[in-house]
Amino acid sequence: MPVLVGTAADARGLALAGVDGHVCTTRQEVERAVDEILQSVAHPLLILSSVSAHEIASRIASWRRDGTGPPFVVLPPDMEHPIQPIAEPRLKPGLHSERGE
Repeated sequence: MPVLVGTAADARGLALAGVDGHVCTTRQEVERAVDEILQSVAHPLLILSSVSAHEIASRIASWRRDGTGPPFVVLPPDMEHPIQPIAEPRLKPGLHSERGE
């Protein structure tokens, strides 16, 4: 079941598609909403606004690293909230990945 954690504008937009949402404005609210969703929804698909994802970036990084978190999607930033999406760490200049990049 998809559940949004994000801004009021995100919640209004996704409500039109029937997605339940948690409007959050602080890091504590985002953490609390995610914890509540993970405890109460059997198989959640988290939809995170870029603002919410930024607030819990370390938690998302551990989900990616350990493969322990729920499936999630981070919405792209909008003009009102131009926060860059969470990026993978970059290699230092002069170092190359195993793929030859």
